[in-house]
Amino acid sequence: MSWHAWMSSTLLAAGLALPAVGPASAADTADHTPAQPTPAVAAPVEAAPASPLTFSVALQQALLQDGALRAARANVVAARAQQAQLRSRFFPTAGVEARQGRQVVDGLQSPVERHVRRSEGFVRWNLYNGGADRSALAAAEFDLAAAEADARHELEEACERVGKAWAELQKQQALHQHALQRHAEVRGLAERVARQVAAGKSADADGQLAQSALIDAELALQGSAADLAAARAQFSVITGLPGVQAVEPAALPWAAPTGLALATALDDWWALAVEGHAASQAAAARRAAAQARVPLIA
Repeated sequence: MSWHAWMSSTLLAAGLALPAVGPASAADTADHTPAQPTPAVAAPVEAAPASPLTFSVALQQALLQDGALRAARANVVAARAQQAQLRSRFFPTAGVEARQGRQVVDGLQSPVERHVRRSEGFVRWNLYNGGADRSALAAAEFDLAAAEADARHELEEACERVGKAWAELQKQQALHQHALQRHAEVRGLAERVARQVAAGKSADADGQLAQSALIDAELALQGSAADLAAARAQFSVITGLPGVQAVEPAALPWAAPTGLALATALDDWWALAVEGHAASQAAAARRAAAQARVPLIA
């Protein structure tokens, strides 16, 4: 198609699209009604950027979906139910039994048919069985304490995992910001050096050094972006929150008072660690449960 043909077709299409301009007739004026105003089309509203994730929200979400912690809590519920079941042995039990039967016995002369109908009620109360029930109940109490200590241990482990992932993501965010700032500074420097080399004010070696520094900054920025993506993925897996982009910057997500001075002796620190260590408490409770089941164990 030639240029003149293309121009003609374009003008024709434009003429068809435009309304006719000219003096209106009387009929057109009589039948003419004011045009309704065209409703304004709302401009698309951009979604506001998501606010940074807080540590408390991330921790709650992580604890809700942590499988080990949920299993430990279920063990606590089972231990409480077992304790209640063992405690029921100290109470009487009552019941009713009914039996009905038919039997045919071949005798010497003729078969004999026998019918049995029997009903009975009973009340049983085990007053003493050598202290087995009391020992089992005491062991169940220690088992419950061990299950609760295991649940606290899993809670501590889950909080530690979330805290480490949170700190790692915060670190990678800060490093990525520094990498972006350094890349921008080195790029500006390389552009200025390139202009000076083009103007003959600097040697070619200065331009090559500036380009080498820019390449190093780009590689560092790519490595920082990869580390940040890995930290985000790990944090999303732990918390179960997909698409976590940023977390709220903070120095420490929680306060950790110890109650001991820094100059305290090492034995006191060790005693405090053992006293507050849930796994050690669970092991001690299980040892006490074994001793309760078999009193001969010392």
